[in-house]
Amino acid sequence: MDDDLAFFDPRGRAGTDEGGGAPRLASLRDVPIGLLSNGKHNAAVFLGYIADLLRERDGVGDVRTWEKVSASVPAPDPMLAEMRARARLVLTGIGD
Repeated sequence: MDDDLAFFDPRGRAGTDEGGGAPRLASLRDVPIGLLSNGKHNAAVFLGYIADLLRERDGVGDVRTWEKVSASVPAPDPMLAEMRARARLVLTGIGD
């Protein structure tokens, strides 16, 4: 009977991006940053705390916040385009 059992990995398969990442900024002073909140209650609180630290410690420029409707869906393309246009650095985090 054990031969009839099948197990599936619910995590699925994720590809890897070999493109590296954006080059490291020499300084955050006056750099406009974006915060992407994932729609969970504490995400905005957490990201606000991080923004305050970056203002005090690193002198970041303008801080703009975007909020997704849900952590389970990607940010819509128009939102991503706006982030690219308005921020040199975007931070995101999950908050439960």
